[in-house]
Order: sequence, then structure tokens, then C-alpha cells
Amino acid sequence: MIGQRTCRRNTDETRIVMLQIWQRLYKLSPILFAPDLTGPFCQRGSCMEKQMSCQNPISKLWMPSDILKADYPLLIRKEMSSHED
Repeated sequence: MIGQRTCRRNTDETRIVMLQIWQRLYKLSPILFAPDLTGPFCQRGSCMEKQMSCQNPISKLWMPSDILKADYPLLIRKEMSSHED
């Protein structure tokens, strides 16, 4: 489910929630929730969307936090500033 819902073709709301869930699960078990097992299909091999692909594959090395930083930098910046207060 994480792999399907973190695809860049999903809505931002769905992606953000699933990336945050994946990030927390990864902290609990890095082996079980590694990107090559859990990440979006393009990160694990090839896009399942075929001709509907976003043509922007996610790096095989990225963790959920890296995807959040790359795709939602304003969200991450806002979260970081609220933690500093």
C-alpha cells in the first residue's frame, strides 16, 4: 500500500500522509521498511503506470524523509520551524 500511495501520480494529501507513515515505520524497522521493499514502484524497479507515468522516478537511495524534502520542501521547512518554537 505504501508503494502504491507514495507514487507521484497520487494526490499530495495521500502522498504526504503515506510518506509520514512510512517514515515512522522505517524508524521502527529499517530492514522491513527499506526503500527497495516498500518505496514507490519507480524506486523499486519500474513504474506501473506505463504511458501515464510521471517520467520523474525517485532515487533508489532515498528514504521517506528525502522524498518529503524533495517534493514538499515548504512543508518540511514549516515543520522544522514549529519544532524550534
